Amino acid sequence: MRARVVRPAKMGGALLLVAAAVSGSPSAGPRPQSAALPPSSAPASTSAPVRPSPNTGVVWQTEVAASGYALVGDTVVAAWHGGVTGIEAHTGSARWRYQPPSGFDIVSWEATGGVVALAMDTSAADPGADFSWETVGLEAATGQPLWDQTRVELLPPPDHFEPGGPPDRLASGGGMIVVPWYSVGDDSHLGLAGVDARTGALDWTQPFDELVIGGVGQCDITAGRDIISPSRPLVAANDQIAAVVAQCAQGQVVIGFDPRTGRARWATPLRGGQPKRLIVDEDAILVGQLGPGTILDADGRVVFEGDLPSDLPVMAVAGDIAVISGQDGANDPLIAVDLRSGQTLWSRPRPSADHPMNTLRRNAYQGLTAVDNAILGYRSAAGGGPPDKGMEPDQNLLPVVVDRIDPSTGAVQPTPIPVTGEGTWVMAVGDLLLLESGRGLAAIRLTPGGSLPSGNAPASPDRWPDACALVTADRVQALWPGRQPTPVGESGSVLGSPIPNPFRCQFTDLDGSVVVAVTIGWVAGDPRSAETLATSARSLSAGVILWSQSPEEPLLPAVGTWAFGEPATHVTLRAGPAIAHVRSWDIAVPAVEIARLVTERLHALGYR
Repeated sequence: MRARVVRPAKMGGALLLVAAAVSGSPSAGPRPQSAALPPSSAPASTSAPVRPSPNTGVVWQTEVAASGYALVGDTVVAAWHGGVTGIEAHTGSARWRYQPPSGFDIVSWEATGGVVALAMDTSAADPGADFSWETVGLEAATGQPLWDQTRVELLPPPDHFEPGGPPDRLASGGGMIVVPWYSVGDDSHLGLAGVDARTGALDWTQPFDELVIGGVGQCDITAGRDIISPSRPLVAANDQIAAVVAQCAQGQVVIGFDPRTGRARWATPLRGGQPKRLIVDEDAILVGQLGPGTILDADGRVVFEGDLPSDLPVMAVAGDIAVISGQDGANDPLIAVDLRSGQTLWSRPRPSADHPMNTLRRNAYQGLTAVDNAILGYRSAAGGGPPDKGMEPDQNLLPVVVDRIDPSTGAVQPTPIPVTGEGTWVMAVGDLLLLESGRGLAAIRLTPGGSLPSGNAPASPDRWPDACALVTADRVQALWPGRQPTPVGESGSVLGSPIPNPFRCQFTDLDGSVVVAVTIGWVAGDPRSAETLATSARSLSAGVILWSQSPEEPLLPAVGTWAFGEPATHVTLRAGPAIAHVRSWDIAVPAVEIARLVTERLHALGYR
């Protein structure tokens, strides 16, 4: 069922809804939009999984258009404004795909209770124009429609509507989608509402103007001053607790609710600065704030107040220990808090220099997840590469690193894996670790105890060739007749160990401008690991455009063994365990010519 109304006006940051639009009624029957896929087929948006050599640790890789993921049983739900795909977690095969009606974008979504709930809108560019919306519920395991209603509570406020933009992720727990309940004809948030994911029915509302709990009252939901969502209310939930940050007469307050009934359980005043992020994991609630942050337990008791990463924090809980990371200046601290005593067990910067080009700063964890008694932290070299180093996926290899963190001691065991990307989502299912990588997902086999295999271990630093010796002086003179570009080497390190030879060489002209750069992106301890990583880099180079696959850049046979890229400007090549990148800024000397010389030299040095 679709609804069509005049786009609401905005006053004071709140959404004004037409009264007739608040109540939804079931349609005569949901229109089937999901397409179940036989095991042997793959939709246009998802290629067949790639199964690399087992010794790399990568079980499968698959490409899928998505800006967010959720694990529901053994199905990974991958959502994007153009549709949703259900992926079998153990094999990487697509089970089903849902595409919105023509002209609609998915603007918000959530998965809980075995259901994926979607809100779709025409996303009109004109704020005063009419717009249509539709909300549906899909069975997560099969993609089959369960309900189709005009459930306006699932729509985000209008300042989040962006045609073609990534959809908002809602909060959910216990089979309920917990959303801010906006006013009708007023300029404030009334409270929270709970939408049953299996039926689409509005099961409960919790008005804030009537709420008085623990001496706290006169509350209104506040918006987080966040660099990603500057005005979205801070709401988070799991199956045990739903939490929201509110502005009450007593100041900033965290209020805890039963996600199934909406009954308020407790209210805890906050000290410190403006809340920016709210995270719920297991029995811990993290409030990231400007200045000291706060950790509460599921009963609303403050267990920690102190220095926590204020920018883009992530948290995972193992037993009674919460491990928190984030982006906070140059060190991107990693902190563990004992949830029983509230004591800081340890605090330290995380390891740095995982990639030769990442030598000037540390990069934070993009995701944390608990596996057995350990925390696995997912980070990409791209997260910390200084901007002037040209950390661009189509030119530089960016291997993903997963750290095994001992929550009791803070000991870190890094494991580079042969996939590339800048993902944020990581989750364990059975003996697999699933993570966002490049333009899709990858699955890594975990060893007993929640550890990772050796994966993409680099060769020892002395096995990295000299980038300035891969194009000889006579070849340079032949390429630029009458000119003598000067090679300028750049030193680096890998996994904290210095590389004795320059890993990057820039050939500069007389005026100091760079004509060509040759970079050793990675030298793997195992050539098959390099093959997997290079394939991942090629896949990432194509990018994601809605539901259609932009084709991978073709291989360039003129270079030699294996290479892809734009022949005139940039080429990535592999010679045995070594992966190199060539970039040309001089159209008279195309990158493919330099790449051919680099490949020949690597072969002559034994890199095959």
